[in-house]
Amino acid sequence: YRVDQRHGFNGSTATFEAVSTSDGTRVAIVGIDASMLQSSAIWDKVEQYLDTLAKAELHNRVARPVSWGLDAGVYWVAYEWLTGSHLGGIVQAEGLPLIARSFEIAAQVVEGLEILTGLDIPHLCISPASIFICQDGSVRILHAGWSHMLLHCVDGPAHPNLMSNLPFLAPEVAGMKSGQ
Repeated sequence: YRVDQRHGFNGSTATFEAVSTSDGTRVAIVGIDASMLQSSAIWDKVEQYLDTLAKAELHNRVARPVSWGLDAGVYWVAYEWLTGSHLGGIVQAEGLPLIARSFEIAAQVVEGLEILTGLDIPHLCISPASIFICQDGSVRILHAGWSHMLLHCVDGPAHPNLMSNLPFLAPEVAGMKSGQ
């Protein structure tokens, strides 16, 4: 991939817009420094999740991973490129959506969570930053499969990424142990 621009950074992960050098497909790449993880065994589990997601019928509710790997000490995942904005950005720019639209968004997020649950893939949290509203109005859950790695950063459960998302953590996250 050729990285064109950085779109976000939250302390341990960075998101980039990139283009495949083989076919010109645009993707979003999320990366984390390998030294941040407690163990490379965590990546093995994440690869299983990503492989499952790449092959699954996601009904346009979960962003699809297209490739992943470890290069130059960075674990990375390339996801399908989506056009639109995450819910957090929309709320900041325009305010809260109308109640009817909020229910539509929530219903699509629930559909995405049902898909992930059916695939036995945990999701760290569902925050406004992990809900993407596409230009056509459809909703995708971002970072599925990948966010599991943040539970196993070297700083443990008090890692800043976890703490900043505390209000949005799934209840079952508290019961997860290293290596799950």
